[in-house]
Amino acid sequence: KALDGVIPTGTELILVGILRSDTAGTRGYTPMNIGQELFLLEDGVSGIEVELHDADLAHEVASKLMDGEKLPLDWTPSTWTQEHGFMLQNVESQQSLMWFLLLFIMIVAATCVMNTTITVTVQKRREIGILTALGSRAGQVMGIFLSQAAIVAVLGCALGMISGFAVLHYRNDLRTWLAETTGKDFFPSDIYFLSSIPAYTHWADLTSICGVAVVLCLLAALIPAYFAARVDSAVALRD
Repeated sequence: KALDGVIPTGTELILVGILRSDTAGTRGYTPMNIGQELFLLEDGVSGIEVELHDADLAHEVASKLMDGEKLPLDWTPSTWTQEHGFMLQNVESQQSLMWFLLLFIMIVAATCVMNTTITVTVQKRREIGILTALGSRAGQVMGIFLSQAAIVAVLGCALGMISGFAVLHYRNDLRTWLAETTGKDFFPSDIYFLSSIPAYTHWADLTSICGVAVVLCLLAALIPAYFAARVDSAVALRD
């Protein structure tokens, strides 16, 4: 019944381009006078959309616009964080889970470095005895094994970054290859609304992850290095 008094009207328009819904969303563009005519707005508008260079300033800019009384009082600001709040929460939870998984990966890597250091200290027990017999201090012996652990950790981080950037560079090619090989699309566009796998490198996170990994490896190697430095030279040479 609400539509009984509505008279549909049409306007002949020239289609000049087609937008992709995965990047532009469900929207279309017309001259302002055409839009006002279609929505019976006369000389008014139903809203204003602002695109910012820094997306994180959306809430601050919206608050300033409303506090400055530059917009009608009955208007309500709506930012992209409010419209996509559920999706942002999913991304934040995935980031927290990713940090949790990375921490376990770094702990496993540190454990491997510790096991390697233990093996080296056992194999080099005689050499450690010779060094201590020649007057090497405990700190110098510890420094040898900590330096070895640091080299392993730094090389591991460097190789990991190189291989990681290589995978990122060819990520869409790998996606296509996996889809053709397995017959299953691991990044369907109808679910993620993206035609390609996006990637953004946050250098602060990358630096902190590599730094924590190196520190954990050094701490893991500190224990066997400490016990190796306490080996009695006479006992080590006799064994």
